[in-house]
Amino acid sequence: MDILRDQKDIEKRSGALVARGTPLEAAEQAALFRWLRRNKVRAFAVPNGGLRPGRAGFTLKAQGVTKGIPDLLIIDSPPNRPEFVGIALELKRSRGKLSDIRPEQMEWLTLFEERGWLSAVAFGADAAVDWLVSLGFGDD
Repeated sequence: MDILRDQKDIEKRSGALVARGTPLEAAEQAALFRWLRRNKVRAFAVPNGGLRPGRAGFTLKAQGVTKGIPDLLIIDSPPNRPEFVGIALELKRSRGKLSDIRPEQMEWLTLFEERGWLSAVAFGADAAVDWLVSLGFGDD
């Protein structure tokens, strides 16, 4: 599993919204999806995060919402690594810390790898984009 970081100014490249000098994770993900769509990469988000009060949380758990599922899945094999089924990606804020990665997240990323997926944790949309470009996705 890769841990991806980037030193570029996230605001310059991805346009992510910033709070206290660091883009919010939701803004990082929105910026990444703008790039994915522009480059016709088939991916979807897994809306697993966030706190949900009382009955809503219970209902979602009964429907299969599970802690630690990666934020997004790319269902295409990486052009430069066709031996992988797809990509499971956990996205963190660009200035996040390794301690931000929860054990359940590492567990799920490892399970994806064991089943033929490439998995990574990206600290910021720019780090994710750089990695995806290195795998042959997109052209910018």
